[in-house]
Amino acid sequence: MEKHLPGGVRAIRLSSRLQLAAFFPPSGQRGRRGSAPPPALMVDVRVIIRRHFPVGRGRIVQEVAEDILLRRQQARKLRLPERVERALAEEVLPLVEHPFDRGAVVAAREKICKYVAGACADPRLAKRGAQVLVLLDTFACPVFLRPPPRKPMMRTNP
Repeated sequence: MEKHLPGGVRAIRLSSRLQLAAFFPPSGQRGRRGSAPPPALMVDVRVIIRRHFPVGRGRIVQEVAEDILLRRQQARKLRLPERVERALAEEVLPLVEHPFDRGAVVAAREKICKYVAGACADPRLAKRGAQVLVLLDTFACPVFLRPPPRKPMMRTNP
């Protein structure tokens, strides 16, 4: 049984970290496990959400919560951040189940859209397609919030 301290509130602290990477394979190179990279003027966007949460003292468990792959998207359709945002809303967000993870994707939406749109506007796409990795780490840890200490009231004599 947990001891509750008087005057405190149990809460959960949330944070996230976003990492973005784009890869333009040279022509004739095959990807991992024999899979071919996307053809010219096409892009594969992979969104991976890793959830980190504490278990016991000092141990943090990491699990891949979501691994969503948008394969063979036409790069010309994703050159504008608004179109990337629409693709996120229609194809990625419905597959993200946990509200913490969904909130992290929504919070990082602007950076994701600008990066993917920039990768789709790159001239290297004319020779070979591109692969864009969006790696989003979410952290949730329980905290106990205590109210600030009360300051004593000073009385002034009139």
